[in-house]
Amino acid sequence: MKINKETLKELDKERRMLPLTFDPVFKGVFSRNLEILKGFLVDVLHLEYELEELDIRILNNELPNENINEYSKRVDVNIVLKNDIYVEIEVNREDFNLVKYRNKLYEDKLYSMILEKGENPRNLENIWFYQLNLNTENRTEQQGEHIIVPYDISTNEVYIKNKITILKFLEYYYKLYYNEPKKRTRDVIWLASLSSKTFLPHTPF
Repeated sequence: MKINKETLKELDKERRMLPLTFDPVFKGVFSRNLEILKGFLVDVLHLEYELEELDIRILNNELPNENINEYSKRVDVNIVLKNDIYVEIEVNREDFNLVKYRNKLYEDKLYSMILEKGENPRNLENIWFYQLNLNTENRTEQQGEHIIVPYDISTNEVYIKNKITILKFLEYYYKLYYNEPKKRTRDVIWLASLSSKTFLPHTPF
C-alpha cells in the first residue's frame, strides 16, 4: 500500500493510533531506528551537529538496576552520541512535580556512571549529559520547555553548565502545532507527533 495523505486518512477511519508516548511503541520506534533517533535528538536538543557527524549507541542493556529505589520508574532510552554526549529520554505520565525527586535521583545515578573507576572527575567537564523529560499529563502548561541546571544562587551563575534536565510539556507543542502553523519548526513537529492521536501530523523524517 502506498502511504500518502489519502491513505493516512483512511487508516484514521479504520483504527485508533497508539501514540509514540506509549512505552513499547516509543522504544520500538526509537531504539530500532537510530537515524530517526539521531534526527529527533538533534532537533529537540538543538544540537549543532550534522547527522552524519554523530555516532550513536544505545546504552539500556548496560545499565544496572540497583542502588536506588526505582519503584514505578520506566527508563525509555539511554543513548551516547559522539562518545561525549549522554542522553536519557524519559516519558513522564504524571505531573512533573510529583516525580521530580525520583527523576533527580535517577539522573544523578546515570551521571555518576559515566566515568570509569578511578577516572578523574574533572573529565566530566568534557561530557554533556541531558535528561530529556517528555511530560504527557500537564495540559495547562503555558510554557513548553523548562531547562534545569545546577545553579549558584549566591552568584546568579550556572554552577555546572553541561548537566542539564530539559522538561518538555508535549500538550503545549501539540496545541502549538495545530493552532499556530507558522511556528511549526522541526522540534515542534517532532514533539507534537509524539502525542498525536492521528496518522496525519507529519514528522520530519
